[in-house]
Amino acid sequence: MAALSDGRSARRRLLDDDLSRLQPRMRGRVLEVGNGRRGRRGRFVPPADLIESWTYLDVSTARAPHVSADVQHLPFADATFDTVMCLEVLQYVDEPATALSEMRRVVRPNGALIVSTPFVHRPDSERDMWRFTIHGLEALCAAADLHVVSIASQGEVLASGLQMLRSPGGSGTWHRLVQLAVTPLYELVFALDQLHARWAGLRRTVTTGYVVAATRPPSIGDTALQPPARRFGRAS
Repeated sequence: MAALSDGRSARRRLLDDDLSRLQPRMRGRVLEVGNGRRGRRGRFVPPADLIESWTYLDVSTARAPHVSADVQHLPFADATFDTVMCLEVLQYVDEPATALSEMRRVVRPNGALIVSTPFVHRPDSERDMWRFTIHGLEALCAAADLHVVSIASQGEVLASGLQMLRSPGGSGTWHRLVQLAVTPLYELVFALDQLHARWAGLRRTVTTGYVVAATRPPSIGDTALQPPARRFGRAS
């Protein structure tokens, strides 16, 4: 767990932890939707030992992606990648179901799909349109014919409150005063939140957000199969 002085929001801190746990599922040819070769948020570092290639795709060229395109219309052939990652993107997409179907199309049978979405989080732009419950994420994956391996939530009630206090919007005096007031209690709040999370179980209804780990099931006629990826589940 990172120190409270690293400046990350409550959600980013917990999201980075879960992405680190999911590293064994990131392998082969990886497509990451919504990022580029510069400007990655948080402290998650893509693994290198199991990776053949890591392709960045974004609608904007500002972060220097390898490919500039819309996730709803991916410019790749079927079953091109072993792993597809889509972090903090679906809330900005006009048709999230279409985006998931496209990501399923370009991942190979038995390949891995890793998707993160916020839940308790302020809208950060006019394009920030959606919030997904755990049931909504399961339904979206089922509609896209994806098998959900795990859904991890980033924090519980206390972490969600801390997320809103640490990220009230803006960068003025109010923002700085709130951060100064909350920071001394930061570690205590995290400890209490994790204690409550273990008591409440995995299927939490109040959380900063979720990370879904899913696979594309093989279909009749699939020939380019790989061994199933190792399952991931956050300790309860």
